[in-house]
Amino acid sequence: LGFGDVEVGATKRDTVVVRNLGTSSLSVSAATLAGGKSFTIESGGGAASIAPGDSAQIALLYSPAAPGAEADTLTIASDDADEPSVEVELTGNGTPPPAPEITVAPDSLSIGDVVVGMMAQDTVIVRNDGMADLTVSSLALSSGTVFSILSGSAGVILPGDSVVVVIQFAPVGLGAQADTLMIESDDADEPSLEIQVTGTGLAAPAPDITVSPDSLGLGEVAVGAMVQDTVTVRNDGEADLSLTSLTLTNGTVFTILSGGDATTVSPGDSVSVVIQFAPLAVGAQADTLTIESDDADEPSVLVEVTGTAVPPPAPEITVMPDSLGFGDVALGAMAQDTVTVRNDGDADLSLTSLTLTSGTVYTILS
Repeated sequence: LGFGDVEVGATKRDTVVVRNLGTSSLSVSAATLAGGKSFTIESGGGAASIAPGDSAQIALLYSPAAPGAEADTLTIASDDADEPSVEVELTGNGTPPPAPEITVAPDSLSIGDVVVGMMAQDTVIVRNDGMADLTVSSLALSSGTVFSILSGSAGVILPGDSVVVVIQFAPVGLGAQADTLMIESDDADEPSLEIQVTGTGLAAPAPDITVSPDSLGLGEVAVGAMVQDTVTVRNDGEADLSLTSLTLTNGTVFTILSGGDATTVSPGDSVSVVIQFAPLAVGAQADTLTIESDDADEPSVLVEVTGTAVPPPAPEITVMPDSLGFGDVALGAMAQDTVTVRNDGDADLSLTSLTLTSGTVYTILS
C-alpha cells in the first residue's frame, strides 16, 4: 500500500481490506505494524471474525515526522491454514511543509555620490518566493545616522509578494560612509540577512575666483594724458560667484572705468575691470584694487596697480649761431648770412615773433 507524498506534519488515511473467500468463518487474531512510528493503525487492528463472503477493513494512518521515503509492514494473523500470516508492505514519502523563502535584491546597495546637505534615496526589495507567509520581524539599520529607512517596515509578506524598503542617504560630512540593513524573518535557512549600504559625501559646489593679472602695470604716461588696461575676474568654480565690491584704495589718478559694479559671475564666465591711469604730477604712482566676493578661501583679492607719470611733450628751441658777424661791407653794398632756429623738443614750437631791435642797416630778408 503506497501513501505517496505527504507533507511533514500532515496525515493521510488509507485502508487494507481483509476478505474471507472460504466457506467457514475466518478468525483474525491481530493486525500489527513492524515499526509503528509514522504508520499507525487507526481502527480494525484487533481480533475479528469474518463470515464467509464478508470482509473487514483495517484503517491505516501515515503521519511523517521528517522528509524522506519510509516503509513499514502490516502483518495480519488469522486461522487460515495455508496463510496464517499475511504481510502488506506500506510505503510513503514525507515532503517538507510549505515554507517561506526570503529573497532580497540587491544584496548590497550603493547610493553613490551625494553633496553634503542634500539627500538621495534608493530601494531594497524584500520578496517572498516561498509557499507560505513570510514574517519579517525586524527591518533596521545598524547605526541609522546618515542612512535612514523612509518606508518599508516589518510585517507579513504573502507568497509571491514583496516589500519595497526605501533607504535615504543624507551625508553631513565628506567621504565614504556605510551602514548595514539588517533583516530578521522566519525563513528557516536565512533567518538573518545583512545588506551593506554605502554612499559618499561630496563638498557642495562652490565658486572659485581667479584674477589676472595679479598686479597691473600701466607703464609711463605723460602728465595730462591717460591710458587704460584691464583686470579679468574669472569664476573657475562650480557655483555662481558673487562679486560684492570692486574698489580702488585712493581712486585719484587711478580710476575704474567699467566693470566695477557688484555682480554675479556664472561658472566659467568672467568680467573685465577697466582701470584708467591719468597722472597729475610727474613720478611713480600706485594704488590697490580690492575685489570682495563670496569665494570662501579668497574672500578678498588685492591687485597692485602701478604707473609712472612723465612730463608732457614740450618744444625745445635751439638757435645757431648764437651771434652773427657780417665782417667788412663797403658803403652802398650789402651782405647776407643766416641764423638757424631749430626745434629739438617733442612738441611743436610756435615762433610768435622774429624782430630786429632797430631794423635800419640790418633787415630780415626771410
